[in-house]
Amino acid sequence: MTYDLSLLEPSLAKWRASEALRMAYGSLYRQMHSAALPGPALEVGSGIGVIREFIPGVVTSDVAATPYVDCALSAYELPTNHGGPWATVYLLDVLHHLRRPFAFFESAASVLDIGGRIIMMEPAATPGGRLFYRLFHHEPIVPAAINAPYDFREDKYGGEFANMAMAWC
Repeated sequence: MTYDLSLLEPSLAKWRASEALRMAYGSLYRQMHSAALPGPALEVGSGIGVIREFIPGVVTSDVAATPYVDCALSAYELPTNHGGPWATVYLLDVLHHLRRPFAFFESAASVLDIGGRIIMMEPAATPGGRLFYRLFHHEPIVPAAINAPYDFREDKYGGEFANMAMAWC
């Protein structure tokens, strides 16, 4: 398992305690939803499943089965929607954790409806973003490590992979 389940309870406690956090993420989710198509939607990497507070009806998922998500799945082998396609696949702060991002895109393309959308938001790896995340976040931003063939090995996070420069490169 490459997912630290011990982070979920503290994340939920922070979520419940911080109105500012809920407002910030609510704004992000509403922006994402404004670009979505009508129809069934899947979120990949749902964590504590807060998307449902802002976008009702979304199927939540993560790499591990937890009480916070509807299903456990691999981002590299996305399921259909009960045999049918998804209209939208959401990811918020997930791409930079994928060791095989192109395998995810291939999988998502295979289960999306014609004209379906992948809607993602990722950390900004701009100079200001790099400084902010270096000071306040534990995941690295290493643009030089993002290069072809875009298959990444696990890093120092106990089998996990994270490079917040992914969307920047």
